[in-house]
Amino acid sequence: MSQEIIEKTIECAYCKKSYSFEVRENGFEAWENGEYIQDALYDIEAWQRELLISGTCNDCWIELFGED
Repeated sequence: MSQEIIEKTIECAYCKKSYSFEVRENGFEAWENGEYIQDALYDIEAWQRELLISGTCNDCWIELFGED
């Protein structure tokens, strides 16, 4: 069974830079329906998950909160 892949483009709420990446459609829908993002979208990078959750890119996150 093939997985549908969709492209998401998210603009950072702080720097306004746009980021595009691919996610599995069923994983994205599972997250939208309440599954924890790290479980639903386990196969994308942590910074991509954070961008989906908070609208904050990795560079802005580090600037705002530090590296770890």
